[in-house]
Amino acid sequence: MILVILVILGLGAMPVGLAQAPTPPPAPTQLFSGTVNVRGARPGPVNVAAYYWVFHEQQRVAVLDVPLKGTVVLQVRTGSVTTVIGGRRQLRREGEFWTLAAGVSMGIESGNDTAVVEAVVVAE
Repeated sequence: MILVILVILGLGAMPVGLAQAPTPPPAPTQLFSGTVNVRGARPGPVNVAAYYWVFHEQQRVAVLDVPLKGTVVLQVRTGSVTTVIGGRRQLRREGEFWTLAAGVSMGIESGNDTAVVEAVVVAE
């Protein structure tokens, strides 16, 4: 009887549902950075950069850090992610493109697979 009580008390002292340490947000890998001269209504040089991020399973990033600030064109290259822009959640699948206006922040959550997201940023 005493052994049963000790076992029950010992189990009661064990932590329930150990929390996992949060994974750090993925760092962007830069593919290109340079100045491009454009023609048209507003000719002149603009800064352009291209990056990609690898999001592992069940990874959440509250605000994606894009080193060059400007208008961003993004594409899911592999896997799928859910974006959070202005509180609106949207599933993005492999091959899907979308834009992010300059100054707007975006969160990203990956699902049960590894996802790769590429971005091209244009800044004046």
